[in-house]
Amino acid sequence: MRSCIIAFLVLNMLVSCGKKEEKEQAQQPAAIKKNKIVKVVTKRVQKVSVTETKKAYGHTVPFKSVDVFSKVNGVVLKKNRELGETVNAGDVLAVVRQDIPGMEFADHEVKANLSGTVFKDFTEEGATVTVQKPLFNVARLDPILAEIKIPEEWLTRINFEQPINAYLEAFPTQTFQARLYRLLPQNDSKSRSAIARLKISNPNLKIKAGMFVTAEFKFSRHDALVIPVDALVRSGLEYYVFKVQNNVVHKQLIQPGEIFGRNQEILSGLQANESVVVFGQNLLDDGVQVEVEEVQ
Repeated sequence: MRSCIIAFLVLNMLVSCGKKEEKEQAQQPAAIKKNKIVKVVTKRVQKVSVTETKKAYGHTVPFKSVDVFSKVNGVVLKKNRELGETVNAGDVLAVVRQDIPGMEFADHEVKANLSGTVFKDFTEEGATVTVQKPLFNVARLDPILAEIKIPEEWLTRINFEQPINAYLEAFPTQTFQARLYRLLPQNDSKSRSAIARLKISNPNLKIKAGMFVTAEFKFSRHDALVIPVDALVRSGLEYYVFKVQNNVVHKQLIQPGEIFGRNQEILSGLQANESVVVFGQNLLDDGVQVEVEEVQ
């Protein structure tokens, strides 16, 4: 009986040890667990000249717009222009007849005071109008403005001669050239942003007011260390890569900078010409041996 109890205890200890070993192996990367060399793809850290690019967002607004009023109270006798039609300064937009019982007046012509497009239409024939309320709004849409918010710190980096690329969701295959036209005098204190207006040529009037705009600013060129974005691994708030030395990988913390296309700028942690893993990181841990296939 006693020998049976001892045998049972020994067997139980062996099973427990086996389970513990299996658990520890399961927590290790596949490469360590199988105890074999891992095949990885690597690329060298490159030093290249890059242009820092920043994007800001906003919407289009008319270059200029004015309300058109009647100079007399009365009734709209005739309406000569409709919403969206093109007008020249001095064109008669409507005719108003003064409606005062027992008195007769010459009909009053309501004229456009700006060449452009009838942007808003507030009246109809037969409607009663007053001198306090506008009948039309006429807007100039060529050029058109893009009103965007930019961070305050950009104010020392932008200038009125700087070329800017503008993209509109309505025309996804086109790039529009823009220039800084005006900086509004008051910033947005909540977002710590400045309001900038960009001028965009719009000869065919295909860009409409209210369209969403992405503005791309290009700042100074500088030399930067870059790696493919695929090499970067994130863990919580930290970023790291697997650096290869003598066919052994080492986990290297880095500080990322800007992204340029498919390349990630590295501010610290790597040197030019060092080799980093760009494919196969999921099988790696610090100190694992690797078989390297390097790509250019």
